[in-house]
Amino acid sequence: MDFDSEPDDIRHSLLSIKGVGPWTAQYISMRAVNDPDAFPETDLVVLKAAQTYLKVSAAVELLSRAENWRPWRPYACMPLWAASVST
Repeated sequence: MDFDSEPDDIRHSLLSIKGVGPWTAQYISMRAVNDPDAFPETDLVVLKAAQTYLKVSAAVELLSRAENWRPWRPYACMPLWAASVST
């Protein structure tokens, strides 16, 4: 795995590993690769907080909403994760 590659290439390489799914690839891209546009929309905590605070009903709707947050979508995860701790 070449972590000096482009983030899209890294996610694609991660997805080629058996057992690694989209959430894991996005999370690694966000945390380890510092990809400013990675977004784990299927993260259960992010999705639950988004359902409560953003009134979205599904991951696909959250992903659509997150288009407005490009290219800094990981920063949207932080308050969503934090909101789940306080509830």
